[in-house]
Amino acid sequence: MINELTRKNAHTELDHIFKTILPAHSMTERPEQIRLSHTMLDAMFENRIALSDAGTGIGKTYAYLTAAIVYSHSRLVDGLPFQPVIIATSSIALQNAIVREYLPFLSDALSDDPHITTPILAALRKGKSHYVCDERLRQHLQQRPNGKNVMQKKELYSLRDVLDLDETQKLSSFDRERVCVPQFCDCKHPDCRYRRHLTECGQKRYLFQICNQNLWLADCMHRENGLKPILPDACTVIVDEAHKLPETALEMFGTTLTAGEIRSAVVRLKQDGYALAADRLFSASSMLLQKMAELSPEYPFELLHDDLSRVLSTLFLIGRKLSTFLEPATKRALEQLTDKVVLFLRPKADAIRYTAEDDDGKLMLCSVPADITSRMQNTVWSKQIPLLLTSGTLAIGSSFRRFQVECGLSGNPRVTEAVALRCWRAFLPAHLTPSSQIRRMRPVAARRRKNPKPPQRSIPAWAATRRPILTATPRISGRGPAGRQSGCTLPDVQPNPARRSVCSLTGGSFPAPATRSSGRAGSGAALPCGTRETLVRRKDVSASRQNTLSGARTATCRSAALCRVCRVYSNTAIRRTAST
Repeated sequence: MINELTRKNAHTELDHIFKTILPAHSMTERPEQIRLSHTMLDAMFENRIALSDAGTGIGKTYAYLTAAIVYSHSRLVDGLPFQPVIIATSSIALQNAIVREYLPFLSDALSDDPHITTPILAALRKGKSHYVCDERLRQHLQQRPNGKNVMQKKELYSLRDVLDLDETQKLSSFDRERVCVPQFCDCKHPDCRYRRHLTECGQKRYLFQICNQNLWLADCMHRENGLKPILPDACTVIVDEAHKLPETALEMFGTTLTAGEIRSAVVRLKQDGYALAADRLFSASSMLLQKMAELSPEYPFELLHDDLSRVLSTLFLIGRKLSTFLEPATKRALEQLTDKVVLFLRPKADAIRYTAEDDDGKLMLCSVPADITSRMQNTVWSKQIPLLLTSGTLAIGSSFRRFQVECGLSGNPRVTEAVALRCWRAFLPAHLTPSSQIRRMRPVAARRRKNPKPPQRSIPAWAATRRPILTATPRISGRGPAGRQSGCTLPDVQPNPARRSVCSLTGGSFPAPATRSSGRAGSGAALPCGTRETLVRRKDVSASRQNTLSGARTATCRSAALCRVCRVYSNTAIRRTAST
């Protein structure tokens, strides 16, 4: 525990940062942001689970980043060992923003603080599929480069210097799948860049570990099952965009079985030299693979029981005969596949099993917990470290009851709540506050009373709440959308709102109020322009333009016509009957 004097100094330091240091770097002082940051800091000191609802504009990201920096510094002052802060988000965009925008700004601003002596750094952590495996890249370059175009080949060879696959622009999904780090990695590469990256991310100079919510939950599941942790031990965990946490937990705590996993096990056995075992597994699973490839997701799960039983018996036989001879990665893959098949065959009252469609449109077996609240309590909330959950839509009004019920936090004594209210006056400069805007508008309003504008055209009640998109008489003889060649010709009567026409300018549809047509094509007033008269010798040309066609002279307008409804010029050629 941190003593009271250190805690008091931490709150004083937090006020100094928000009220002195950050305003000196052009950041406006926001009372709600400061209050929210103090609440988060108290939750860290008291080892609580803080639920914070803060809408856009409050500045919650800076609030929890600053509170985490001050809290980490206070731990070091009291002699506690260094532990990083984990920030779990739902979107890659927010992760990149924290690493590239928020933290560099804070690091530069806090360099003026005598208590912060080192730069604030963050390590961006992603799943294995986001990184390049050097061994798989070498094998793929030997097998596939000749059949690719120049750009794809150049992108593949560039991966020799790029570790993060997200930094590539033109890499195909096929190549990405072939060169990424596999789920079970037994790479013997002497200088693996991925392993060096993991080692680098674990250095003490990184105060923040940034990841997505899936990776953080996977780390919690590893720790629960006694497996090797994915992330380092943290002094606190901050979950941003926490309103998506229940959905992410349902995805992570569930289990899926796809045809690709079975085929992958067959391929691994062949690569290890056990062709007979691979053929036997493929033969036992052929009926299941055929059904998963051909049947729809509505196929009843119970009808797959016999096919799964044949696969399971073959997996047990292979494990019993070859367990001591298989490569470690192949052995782990077969064990995981066996556990999944056992899960789908074992009757379990607290799980829901069903079939769904995978990414390739094929049948996929799914199993999800009937209630994730108990699983969340055992896996996540039982950790005795501070947890901050924040979002702009976490509460309904000022109540967090729905989120607590969904996540299993109801009745948890560690939970504390905070709702940051948005105040526009606190975020605006002094000359842009609402009162100053009213004072600035008064002289303008006085001038308008002296020189009033002409009255606006009245809009019918049925059109007052709709988008002001132009309605044109449909053209069936001209090319393109209705009215493109001849502007807008509106009927003399009020259009029926149920009948909609296409606007030549916006492509939308909307029953606009009628304006009396001039009887010519392009009823709006035309800009001054030169015309060229020609004789019309065909009687079937655009009969909907209301012209006397036979023998009449027409002119081609080379500039724009102004539509009286949408008040926009249509910059197209217009054919019209010449005046006599």
